Amino acid sequence: MKRLGDILVESGFLNASELAEALSTQKETGKRLGEVIVESGLMTEFDILRAVSSQYDYPIIDLSSIEVDPKATALLTQKFCEENVVLPIGFDDDKLVVAIDDPMNITIEDELQFQTGYQITMMLATHSSILDAVKVNYGKENAAKAAEELGADLEGDEVAENSDIAEAVNSAPVVKLVNSMIDYAIRAGSSDIHIEPMEDRVRVRIRIDGVMQEIMSNPLSAREAE
Repeated sequence: MKRLGDILVESGFLNASELAEALSTQKETGKRLGEVIVESGLMTEFDILRAVSSQYDYPIIDLSSIEVDPKATALLTQKFCEENVVLPIGFDDDKLVVAIDDPMNITIEDELQFQTGYQITMMLATHSSILDAVKVNYGKENAAKAAEELGADLEGDEVAENSDIAEAVNSAPVVKLVNSMIDYAIRAGSSDIHIEPMEDRVRVRIRIDGVMQEIMSNPLSAREAE
């Protein structure tokens, strides 16, 4: 298997001198070679991805233009995705489709199969786009989970008994829900959050790049917790 530096030189993106300098910086900093090359301005993340993609049979995917299937992200933890720079994005027949940034990681496919129980179809995306998409999609799931907890709490009409008032407030379902929504909006790069009480539900929308997007729609029971 060819090393990244060799691929970039053979593809004409770098010359031998530039590669040698990047390798020296990598040795000094301990950073990944691709990260060093991007930080030095020699190439963009997408340039590296194109060069690597030409050597492997993996298509490139733009994560900002797709809708990630929550059933796919439920198969892996956010921590695992961040540590390995991967994102499960959906299904292709009976295979799990996963975005990765490093096809030269020879163990990642086996690890993904072990963790999920699925055969894996891999696609390439940039390092930063995967990490951004992980934050956005898992943040949205956390908000949805908090909404479910709120609904269950209201249906059961339960009141927590806790001598520590601050702890009780912070662990309250409504507070968890609001915190999750704010966290998701920040991660998604939203400029504002709109909480809109309606006749039979409460709708939550955020504005991203001037466009309103619905992220949650809860039944009236959640509204009655106000």
